[in-house]
Amino acid sequence: MLPMFRLEPCVLLLCTLVLSLFFYGCNEDKLDVYETGILDGTILDFTSELNLNGVILTTNPPTVSVASDSSGYFIFKTIEVGEYNLIARKNGYVSESVSLSVQKSKTTTVVVLMERSSEYNDPPEFTGWFT
Repeated sequence: MLPMFRLEPCVLLLCTLVLSLFFYGCNEDKLDVYETGILDGTILDFTSELNLNGVILTTNPPTVSVASDSSGYFIFKTIEVGEYNLIARKNGYVSESVSLSVQKSKTTTVVVLMERSSEYNDPPEFTGWFT
C-alpha cells in the first residue's frame, strides 16, 4: 500500500486538471455576426410607369430571391452589408440590373424601370387605303 502523503498531491493535481478542463470548456463559442441592412423598392413599367407584380429579384453576390407584389413593391428584410447587383426578371420584359450598396442598419431603396421585350411586341397593323 502506498503511503498517504504521496496520494494527496496526485489527487490535488488530478482535481486541478479536471477543473481546468471544465472551465476551459465553458468558454462561449464566438458566432459570426453579420452586419445587415434592408433593401427595398418598386418595379415599374418603363413606358406606362405602372407597377409590375411578379418580377423575380435576385442579387449578385447571391442572397435570396424575392418577387414584387401587386403594387410592384419588394423587400429583402435582412441582407448582409456590401455591394450588390440587383437583377430583375419578368417574362415579356428585358432583364434589368442595378448596382447598389447596402449599409449597416439602413434601408436602401431603389426604383427599377423595366422595358417590354421586343420579341413580345406585335408589329403595327396596316390599315391603309386598300381595305
